[in-house]
Amino acid sequence: LQELDKAEQLYILIQNRYVESPEYFSAVLDHGTIFIQKGERSKAIEKMNKVLDSNSSDQLKAQALYALGEMDRTSGYLSSAVEYYQKICDRYNKSSVYQSTALALSQVYLVQNRHSDAQKVLNQGINSNPPAILKAQLQEKLGDAYYLAKQFGLALKAYDQSAVDKQEIAYVVRRLKGALCWSNQKNLSKGTEYLEELLGDSSYYSSFGFKEAKQLFFEWLLNLNKYEQGIAALNYLKSAGHFNRQDKITLIAFYKSRNDWLSIIRDIEPDLYTEEKFAEKDDLLYEYALACEKLSRNPESARIYREIVEKYARSDFLPQAQQNLTYLEIYKIVDHSVGISNLA
Repeated sequence: LQELDKAEQLYILIQNRYVESPEYFSAVLDHGTIFIQKGERSKAIEKMNKVLDSNSSDQLKAQALYALGEMDRTSGYLSSAVEYYQKICDRYNKSSVYQSTALALSQVYLVQNRHSDAQKVLNQGINSNPPAILKAQLQEKLGDAYYLAKQFGLALKAYDQSAVDKQEIAYVVRRLKGALCWSNQKNLSKGTEYLEELLGDSSYYSSFGFKEAKQLFFEWLLNLNKYEQGIAALNYLKSAGHFNRQDKITLIAFYKSRNDWLSIIRDIEPDLYTEEKFAEKDDLLYEYALACEKLSRNPESARIYREIVEKYARSDFLPQAQQNLTYLEIYKIVDHSVGISNLA
């Protein structure tokens, strides 16, 4: 706040001493920006209107309108923000803030469910020859506008056009959005193709959106019965050092789908002998006990089910573990005569 106060004093000095200076209205604009940063809306509007009512350049006027639009958009005055943005689009579409205005205006339109208006302004921004990074942002937002309007084919095209630079920070999210377009067109195979690229490149593993992309990728492979592909991808993550216990649970789901009980036991056994507490432990215990039961290792299965019953009272697996344990104790572990007596 002290830095803002110092800047404000400087702009006041310029406005008081250099009224005839070419920099005068730039100082007025900057002073208004200071008021915006300080949350003084009425004073900001007063300064920006002074620029708008002057004979200053179109560029300065566009900047003033954009600043007011951003102030009102972030403050929730959406109708007012639209008016400021629209003036830039109508009067100053050659200014340096025009493409950023198109992007901001489209965001307001999407909040207002005005999908076709958002599509129109975004297409105009894209066709105005913006810089590459801003063009990609406009194309991604156009994809969002089509997606929300359930025009998934057009959304996919826009997302593809936005995801050109594989090193850009938003690349993972744009590929994820493209995959979701395929999913909404009932084509999970194409969706998994979009996401498989991300799983195969460790440089994306820490990117925003990767966790969601990974989850969808494996869910879709399970739905498509592509068990070997899923297992191979998970083993690749393991070899790349990006494999956690949630991934292990996903791997177990693939093993279960092909009745590979031995692999489940092999992969979970190390977790049985650790004292470490972790959120997924009851999941792993249950899957281990179930695999043992499937292989008729009934005493070991009952032991683990009993551990769940005794130690994990809040587990989602508790009712099924109790049921399976009771079944084993009655029918598989004790004498049948004892079991019948218990039932009686």
